[in-house]
Amino acid sequence: MSNEIITFPLTEHDGCGGFPKEARCLICGTKVGEVEGFVRLTVGALLYHSKNRDVGGPSDKMDAIFSVWYHGPHQVLGKTEDGRLILDMNNEEREVIIVDSLRGGQADIRFCSKACLASFFSQIVDSLPNGHRDQ
Repeated sequence: MSNEIITFPLTEHDGCGGFPKEARCLICGTKVGEVEGFVRLTVGALLYHSKNRDVGGPSDKMDAIFSVWYHGPHQVLGKTEDGRLILDMNNEEREVIIVDSLRGGQADIRFCSKACLASFFSQIVDSLPNGHRDQ
């Protein structure tokens, strides 16, 4: 299979936090698994159940999110009497939502190789809308 262009955000299916749903590489579709090997990008959070923080895991009390966000500069309008900057709050913002509000607090994204993982990150960067500091 050739490299697939990813559509963001990745969407949940059947309550599972694995992408893609099948045991395949998200980018090229190659079969991945215990026999073939794989690279996994895990995003999310752990909910600890003890004060020692030694027992925990994904929880339906959390939603996983994964995004890349550009926050443009604020225009300086002046200074206060005590020297603090007064900022215009109409700054530029751009965002690519990669995983949006995935119940359970964890998303696992599977790849067959570092090259496909690198392609995934390149697609994220390429999907980020142009902003003030793009080069």
